[in-house]
Amino acid sequence: MSTLPILSARETMRRLIRLGFRVEGYRGSHAILVHDRTGRETTVPMHPGDLGRKLLSGIIKQSGVNLQDFLSA
Repeated sequence: MSTLPILSARETMRRLIRLGFRVEGYRGSHAILVHDRTGRETTVPMHPGDLGRKLLSGIIKQSGVNLQDFLSA
């Protein structure tokens, strides 16, 4: 199993958008992304600094994206 990198919120959003998600809107400081085909929704906190590995893992699970696809996007 590969170790997750520590990424910023912007880089996480970029990767999800490359995988077919679009920004649906914002709730406070959190971006809501929705996948067009599957309808899956995930939330990315747009706080300054990097997202921790545990939070990033949760975002990937919530989005239903394969880990290898996310890492290569």
